[in-house]
Amino acid sequence: MTALLRQQWSKKIFEFRQYDVHAEHMAAFVQLTKAKIHLRTAHSPLLGYWNVEFGALNSVCHMWIYDSLAHRASVRAALASDAEWNKQYMELVKPWWARQRNSVATLLNAVDDAALAVDASDGNHYLVELGAADPFEDGEDEDGNRVPPVRKPGVQRLASWAVRAGHLDVDTVITLSRLKSLDATIAAPEDDSTMQRMIVSPLPFSRLK
Repeated sequence: MTALLRQQWSKKIFEFRQYDVHAEHMAAFVQLTKAKIHLRTAHSPLLGYWNVEFGALNSVCHMWIYDSLAHRASVRAALASDAEWNKQYMELVKPWWARQRNSVATLLNAVDDAALAVDASDGNHYLVELGAADPFEDGEDEDGNRVPPVRKPGVQRLASWAVRAGHLDVDTVITLSRLKSLDATIAAPEDDSTMQRMIVSPLPFSRLK
């Protein structure tokens, strides 16, 4: 499987979803999703599907790619009429969800294609940061001087998106990074614009590993 090209991403719409699952159903939810996710990806591509390790417990976050909001609407309509998807998956998992949130976002920045390869080896951990500024871009200090982005050892930034609508505030920046180790997050210097951090691990059916 080849890399996702930045020039293609820039024309796409991304939906960031967060689900809280009742603790007693979390294991069953992951297993059923693993078994049936192909029914969902038949309708539109999945970028990543992660288990939250530090953040909201018993929760997952995932990101889907669409050509436009009109494309998303057509996908949602197709899913609603997909008898196999609803019978084998939706009817079973709905009682297991405690809460669902989603936001739509557009790409701000991304690293080169090789780093975004979706066939990377297993065992990675990722950092999802929600903030007020794009960490790929220069900032400004209190005197208006340009300040280069904070470099975090052991943290490889992959992409950033700006929220356009949804449960997250408009213009919130979602940044996805790959961690060389879990402790890299603890040692990394904090960015004043960061509002929330989650450490997540890819589930077996995630495209980004």
